[in-house]
Amino acid sequence: MFNFIGDKLIFDYSHCQQCGACEAVCPKQAISFEMLDDGTHNIVVDNDKCIRCKRCVNVCPANKKENYDGYFNDFEEKKYFLGYNADDVIRFESSSGGVC
Repeated sequence: MFNFIGDKLIFDYSHCQQCGACEAVCPKQAISFEMLDDGTHNIVVDNDKCIRCKRCVNVCPANKKENYDGYFNDFEEKKYFLGYNADDVIRFESSSGGVC
């Protein structure tokens, strides 16, 4: 979830869905993902590169307020796991890249 506080873009992990939309729409590559040991990502914002276009704020699903009142209230702590097949051929030839 992204918001501006004053002149700085601030990332709030509490509702982040790890979708990557923010990174994809940033025209200055001011947003990057760093893999954490638990398999989730830390979203890093380079405020020196950020041009305050608010594309990341607008695209972020966690920022949607319309019809979402109380939507996040019962969410448990997020846990993400990534697994992939060790066989290079299966990963290459499967539609999912061998990810499950």
